[in-house]
Amino acid sequence: MKRIASWAIGREERRLGVTLEYLREIAEVSIGALMKIALLAPFASHRKRLPKTAYHLAKVTVARTAECGTCEEMAVNLALKDGVPRHYLRSVVEGHLDELPVALRETCEYSLAVLERWDSPDLRETLRSRYGTEGLTELAFAIASAQLYSTVKLGLGNAQTRSTLPVNPIAL
Repeated sequence: MKRIASWAIGREERRLGVTLEYLREIAEVSIGALMKIALLAPFASHRKRLPKTAYHLAKVTVARTAECGTCEEMAVNLALKDGVPRHYLRSVVEGHLDELPVALRETCEYSLAVLERWDSPDLRETLRSRYGTEGLTELAFAIASAQLYSTVKLGLGNAQTRSTLPVNPIAL
């Protein structure tokens, strides 16, 4: 079973463009625990109504605040693979949300508000009217799931901050 887990983790590392050492550590001590974290993947990637650019920028925004360099790199890599324009990603990574179109800026600002546990009813209702309740739910899932893996990594001592990465991983 561990051999299959190692193969699957390697496949994900190639797809995501980052190392997933924390998953290897989990697999080493408990295949059951690895399977449980794998069951979260559908939750973490659920998106039907929320536009892909808004979805990915929310994930990058959250990953950026988590100070997990590989998490941020992974979020950017997935966004690029899904066709999110580089200049939007650059604006988020560099903290220049004012350079984004209003709809995307508001999505990122709402993501930050949720992370800071600051209730923003007007902004939430703006997003609900823009994306529908289904889209707002998907945004909430994106925000929550982007925090999940970085928190597990930090708890295991595997979080690598942007400042400790050998080179800037986000070549935008």
